Amino acid sequence: MIKLAVKLHQRFLKLIHFKSNKYSTPDTVYLFTLYLSMLVVGVSCITNHLLELPMQIKILAFASEGVLFFLYYLARFRHLFTISKKLFFGLVIIAMNLLWFYTQGSAGATIFILQALLPLIALYSTNRQTIYMVAIIVINILLLHTLEIFIPHLIQNYPTPLHRSIDVLTISFFFLVFEVPALFYVNQLMQAGKKKAEQADAAKTSYITNLSHEIRTPMNAILGFTELLSDSELERDEHEKYLAIVNQNGRQLLNLLNNIINISKLEAKITSVSVSVFHPIEIIKQVNDTLIPYFQSRDDIRLQLSPAQSNNTTLQSDPNLIYQILINLTFNAVKFTPKGYVEIGYALHKDAITFFVKDSGIGIPEDIQPTIFERYQQVKSSHGLSPIQGSGLGLAICKGLTMLLGGSIWFDSTPDEGTQFYVQLPMIS
Repeated sequence: MIKLAVKLHQRFLKLIHFKSNKYSTPDTVYLFTLYLSMLVVGVSCITNHLLELPMQIKILAFASEGVLFFLYYLARFRHLFTISKKLFFGLVIIAMNLLWFYTQGSAGATIFILQALLPLIALYSTNRQTIYMVAIIVINILLLHTLEIFIPHLIQNYPTPLHRSIDVLTISFFFLVFEVPALFYVNQLMQAGKKKAEQADAAKTSYITNLSHEIRTPMNAILGFTELLSDSELERDEHEKYLAIVNQNGRQLLNLLNNIINISKLEAKITSVSVSVFHPIEIIKQVNDTLIPYFQSRDDIRLQLSPAQSNNTTLQSDPNLIYQILINLTFNAVKFTPKGYVEIGYALHKDAITFFVKDSGIGIPEDIQPTIFERYQQVKSSHGLSPIQGSGLGLAICKGLTMLLGGSIWFDSTPDEGTQFYVQLPMIS
């Protein structure tokens, strides 16, 4: 029964072209509340005309429908959810008071409408807002009951008991059919959100636990081999070998610290974009120069640059952010390529440029591909991999910086064959 209700609700969302995964759970509930209210008020406009109810009720229904459409526009297209929610609550209070007097008071449809709307209002509001709104509604209802008892002539009755029954049953039916599946669906969203939050918390805890190891490993190597370099009796070959190890671990440590700083700046939304005009081939060469010492120390993997379509091409964007994206993608490719090659380059389009990093590594398992751009996600494998360790932040940073530059990032990967990452940016960011 629950599955059927959820399926009906999802079909309804598809029918009205509303993708709930684009919004938070409270905002999803609020948008659905607006949809449900517009539907019920629209049906009321028809039933009011068919039942020949007073003109005041017809005008109220049409006016409410117009206001609901405006509130929907504010929320969905202007993203002014806070203002829209406050105005919606004001509309509920005004409409409730007018309906009370025009539709037979406590015997009419007002109480049924409130009973249906209150759970939804509570779901999309904060705890404090819910307390305030419930208190306002309760006080309002008590005042209306008092007026109905002591000044009964203010209340207008339906033309006949049949008219009242049809109006109340129609409203109750539509609320029941659409609200019950919505509540089941909201519960499903909340359970999924809770599970995702628990998984993210576990991943973060694991990341923090491993972070000390990620920092200590290169630091110990740097300190240990620096001490060995102080030995004056070292042969030249050993001296160069130790220097290469120190250099490699220093770069590894610097990359780790840069990732921690970058993800913190992205989360705080303080990453700035400094636009300048430059040649994209310069960024490719800069990445190559940064990593060439590492590749010189390995015979089982090579770094190759894809031939540029045009060395004279200019790009108007932030070269530093693009460099950070490419260096993270290349480090990732190196980390998961036990042997073979890593290739970096770019392709030109009419109004865009696509940077790419390809490798012949182990690929990305299909089960983690949907979440590979989330923080603290790491690919684990039994393959023989390079000593470079990861922080689980690189791809999250790449996605954040790419979005900041107005671009898009995606990948193609086949397990045990390799991965290709693509970053497409506008020629003018």
